[in-house]
Amino acid sequence: MPRNDTTKTIFTGIICLPAILYPFVSGIASAVSDSEFMVLWLLAAGMLLKALIGFRKTLDFKPSHTVGWILMVVAIALIWGGILTGNKTAVFFNLSLLALMLSLTAWVAGTGFMLKTLLPFTVFIIILPFLNYFHYLLSYPLCVICAGFTANFLKIFGLNVSNEAAVIILGGEKISITTACSGIFQLESMLLLGWLIVVSAHRTIWRRAAHFIMIFPIVIFMNTLRLSAIIILYMNIGDAAFNNNFHTIMGFVMVIIAALLMWFCRLLFKEGGGSKNVQE
Repeated sequence: MPRNDTTKTIFTGIICLPAILYPFVSGIASAVSDSEFMVLWLLAAGMLLKALIGFRKTLDFKPSHTVGWILMVVAIALIWGGILTGNKTAVFFNLSLLALMLSLTAWVAGTGFMLKTLLPFTVFIIILPFLNYFHYLLSYPLCVICAGFTANFLKIFGLNVSNEAAVIILGGEKISITTACSGIFQLESMLLLGWLIVVSAHRTIWRRAAHFIMIFPIVIFMNTLRLSAIIILYMNIGDAAFNNNFHTIMGFVMVIIAALLMWFCRLLFKEGGGSKNVQE
C-alpha cells in the first residue's frame, strides 16, 4: 500500500477522534446510565471503524473541497446563529460541531466517506448529548403501541382488557405503561446486536438496511409478549409481578430471544451466490 495512502488513512482516523471522544470529555457519559451510553457509543464506534476499514481497503481518496467549504460555512453560520439568537443551549454548538466534523472528513477523504460517517457522528455529537430527550420523545409512542398490542393480544385469551393511550384497563384496574416498560432500553441494545448481525450476514447495503429495519417490529412483538406475561402474572400473584428484579430478568430474556429472531430473519434476505454488486 503506498505510503501516501497509509498516511491519509491514519490522518483520517485522527480527524475522527474528536467526535469519538466528545461524549467523554463533555461530561455526557455521567448524565445518562452507563449501559445506555455505552451501547450507543459502541454502535457508533463500530460503524465508524467499519467505515475506516472499508476506506483503507478501497483506497478511495477523492477529497471534496467544495463540499468541505460548504459544510464549514454551515458550521460557522450555526455558531453565529446561536450567538445572535442568544440561544444558551448546546443545540447550536453541537450542530456546528457535527457540520465541522463532516467538513473535515469531506475535505480529506471525500463525499463518499463523509456520508458513511454521518450516522456515527450524529450519534456521538447529537443523540448521546440529548439521550434523555430522545428517550422522552420515543418512549411514549412505544408505550401507546405496546399497550394497544398487549390489550388486543390478551383479548385472544378471553380477558376483559382494553387500553386508553398508554394505560391498560384490566377490569376495574388501570396499569400504566411507563418508559421502563416501553421497550426503549431493549431497543437500544438491539440496535447494537442487530447491526452486528446484519453486517456479518450481508454484503450489500440494501439487504443490511432491510434486515436492520426488522429490529423495530421484533422489539415491539417481544415487548408485547413480555407485558402480556407480566399482566397475566399480576392477575395470579398480585404486585409481586412488578418486582424490579423480575422485570430485569424479563428484559434480558426479551433481548436474547429478539437477537435470535433477528439472526433467523437473515434468511429472508439471503445473498445471491452470483451477486457481484458488493458494497461496503
